[in-house]
Amino acid sequence: MATCSLTLFCLTTLTVSANPIVLTVCHEYGCNEETEVYFPLASWQEITSPLLEEPESPRSERERIARVIASIEKQVGSLTGTQDDRAGNYAETPSGQMDCIDESTNTTTYLTLLEKNGLLRWHKVSERVRRMPWFIFQHWTAVITELKTGKAFAVDSWYLPNGKQPYIQALDAWYKKGPLPHNPDAASHQSGRPILQQSLDEVPSL
Repeated sequence: MATCSLTLFCLTTLTVSANPIVLTVCHEYGCNEETEVYFPLASWQEITSPLLEEPESPRSERERIARVIASIEKQVGSLTGTQDDRAGNYAETPSGQMDCIDESTNTTTYLTLLEKNGLLRWHKVSERVRRMPWFIFQHWTAVITELKTGKAFAVDSWYLPNGKQPYIQALDAWYKKGPLPHNPDAASHQSGRPILQQSLDEVPSL
């Protein structure tokens, strides 16, 4: 079973098997609910196909990781009722909505599964991290680290709706809340900015 609190890491069950691929997905804010998802092997292989051929550079691999994470999110959404998860957080939480704890935990689960399947050649998966610029609010992200340089990158799925590519940027820039990098899915996201994204990070720190 998975456990989670606002101040502790979530521990997510992860099983790699020949058929199917099994993982546990967090949702409803703070991993309040968990749903076990079964991926038929054929479906998993199709979703992860961009990573089957070794990328020519770390940057190329990060671009492919973003596409694969988006595809996994889309598939998971249809199986867990989180397909309508919107960007950011809202004062009234609709069913299936995820906060940064859910998003970062799930993204770390997906990345770990890719790593265990030998699909990451230029990066390793690192522990989630959080930033607390205002002491009261905090924001979590998944992290990957470049093997040759040791440079860490945030993989942040919170900013866009379900099934969109996460923002991947240098972790030091993420800590400083620097400008978000180019994201091909951002232009198609036309809804208003989430309430707590406007000036603060989104999760109260207890």
